[in-house]
Amino acid sequence: MRKQFFTWSLLYFLTAALAVFLFLFEKGVEPVFGPGDIPNILLILIHMGAGVYFASRLRVAPDVLPAGRMAERLAYRMGQQDRQPESEDFVLLPDTLFALSLVIFLFEYIFALAANMDYVQRFIETEGRLLLALDTRTERMFVFFRYGIYLLIYPVVAGVPMLLASSNRRLRGLRTIKPMVLLLSSVFLFSFSFPSNISADGLGFLGWFSLVPLLVLLKDAPGFRRWMFYGVFWTLLTVMIRNYWLGTFSLVSLQVAVLILGFYGGAFFTVIWFAEKLMRAADHRLSQRPAIQLILYVLLFSSLWTLYDWIFTIGFTAYPWSIMPHTQWRNTPLMQVLPVTGMWSISQLLYISNILIAGWFVTLGRHRLLSRRMIMGFIILVALIHAGGAGILLQQGPNSLELVASIEIGDDGEIHAPSRSYQLPGEDVHRIALVQQNSDPRKHDYEAVLDTLVELTDGILERSSETDLVVWSETAFVPNIARWGAPDQNPGRRLVRVVREMLDYQAGLGTWLLTGNDDYEVNFDEEGRELSRDNYNAAVFFSPDGQRRDTYRKIKLVPFTEHFPYREQFPRVYQLLLDFDVNIWEPGETRTVFRHENFTFSTPICFEDAFPDEVRRFVAEGADIIINISNDYWSLTEVAAKQHFAASVFRAPENRRVFLRSTASGMTTAVDPWGRVLFELPSYTASAASVDVVLEDDLPKTVYTRFGDWFVLMLSFISIGIVAGLGIPLILRRRRKGEE
Repeated sequence: MRKQFFTWSLLYFLTAALAVFLFLFEKGVEPVFGPGDIPNILLILIHMGAGVYFASRLRVAPDVLPAGRMAERLAYRMGQQDRQPESEDFVLLPDTLFALSLVIFLFEYIFALAANMDYVQRFIETEGRLLLALDTRTERMFVFFRYGIYLLIYPVVAGVPMLLASSNRRLRGLRTIKPMVLLLSSVFLFSFSFPSNISADGLGFLGWFSLVPLLVLLKDAPGFRRWMFYGVFWTLLTVMIRNYWLGTFSLVSLQVAVLILGFYGGAFFTVIWFAEKLMRAADHRLSQRPAIQLILYVLLFSSLWTLYDWIFTIGFTAYPWSIMPHTQWRNTPLMQVLPVTGMWSISQLLYISNILIAGWFVTLGRHRLLSRRMIMGFIILVALIHAGGAGILLQQGPNSLELVASIEIGDDGEIHAPSRSYQLPGEDVHRIALVQQNSDPRKHDYEAVLDTLVELTDGILERSSETDLVVWSETAFVPNIARWGAPDQNPGRRLVRVVREMLDYQAGLGTWLLTGNDDYEVNFDEEGRELSRDNYNAAVFFSPDGQRRDTYRKIKLVPFTEHFPYREQFPRVYQLLLDFDVNIWEPGETRTVFRHENFTFSTPICFEDAFPDEVRRFVAEGADIIINISNDYWSLTEVAAKQHFAASVFRAPENRRVFLRSTASGMTTAVDPWGRVLFELPSYTASAASVDVVLEDDLPKTVYTRFGDWFVLMLSFISIGIVAGLGIPLILRRRRKGEE
């Protein structure tokens, strides 16, 4: 033990010394320190402190384990004790240092992606409060230079027990790295089950067992400290790996996501820790009924994990992105349960699968036969659900949507379209054109974007006559139409000219138009003087005669980066958001149902389509079609758009409605009421498509549309019932013992 402590102490001292040298070398002859240096200085001090700690342990380190601890370990290995004995603090310290270093490294590496963004470079030039290189490659090299040493030291430290062990016990030293191997395995399996750079569509099959390594690790974790450490570390890593593109959304989005979701993870793993303790405390009552014990365990923990997913869809900090059911976004047979339960039954099935498989590895021979039978029964259940879903799809026959035409602007600047016949729509068919202009309002010129929109719209209308509706994406047209299109505006101003050009074009279009745009409302005092303006992210609906018929104002805004409702309670936080160039909107209040002369539709804007309860409320209000308008151009990657679509595709089968998307840069598509994707326009390409939609006269409302998240409410009652059924007898028994 003393040799191990001495080696660790020496390694951490050397790491801190080398880090100081590299830090000063990067700073140069006349170093200038800023807030960006705090993480590096913190890691230097922590690693130096670790060296001091292990050096101080040399005086008290035993050469052999105390007899009591040896007996506890022996009982655990022989199966006479369910949980591994509590480890000493020094065993957790190297893992903690590695975790902290990896989290900081990933955060800095992801944030380096923002160096390529025009708006970031403009912010640096005008505000000067941010230090980033001129391009992401250079900034990422700096990150490797600053933090690489901290990551490289962990394999050396973890290998010390194996190197110092005798030859016949050397393999046991591998147990030092087992926790990190299991944790990182679960991180990568879970993260890559969603759309990623590894697979654009995601490896959805991984969702059925991606949590198994984590669950095995937690089941074996000795004590609350390690349980929380593994749980929070897993949460932070999965958040950053799945949502790395948040580094380009705004200057604060990645920080906010890590803090909020990390807090959620800590709270959740605290809850399931107490649930685990409760189940173990009730072992004596259920030991003679292992089947009931296993069923209660699986039901309780799968319900808690599903409720954890559901929590991300409620409240101001709601962020329902890349949660477990989204791994199955291409599994259309499984989606046929959605009209009844919503996507939460899929979440429940996935967690049951993970818990059963993890239980198979943890039992170590105890109740192995029972676990095998439950796994086989679960496999049969899942197979029957898939078979039933496949039968529903076969019964529906061909897709209820049809792609009429598609075009794109090639590198030569000319419109290209596949050679095909373009038929006229029938009496019950409604033709809708979706335009993807491939632009970013923070980067591209307004006039140039309007020219592209006009070119694509004219091109797709030429190839698909008698179009009922043209849809432009979120913020496709940026200048505020209500403000700059007012009659009293000076026609010589640039924005006035652009807006009037757009309105003149729309008036001569000959069909209905929906476009993303800003909206605002002026607040006056009693004397009629303007006090303030409330700005909204909106969708504006125009009739063929050029009249503005209706407007929808986005209700569910992105927390902190689009909306902050606590400006009076936390004025400093609000001012900080403004200082970092965050565009604050006000939330709308009305779920608008647009009324076309032939059909009705609603337009959840951007990430609103990831909220099942929000979208179902539009349908409950009378929407025949769901049309989402989004702008994911800022992410500069197809992954963000794919993850967005993976979160939204469930809205079609949940409500048995056609689901259309018109986006700025990718995943412009159409989904039929059974979740089948008709087409995808190529990402980051100026393109457009025309779709024929067949609608029944009286579209029925599904169980989910009518009753919402009733399945979640049922899981809540199940969880409360199990906890009460196990916990109340324990409390009463302890009270009786106390009285005796």
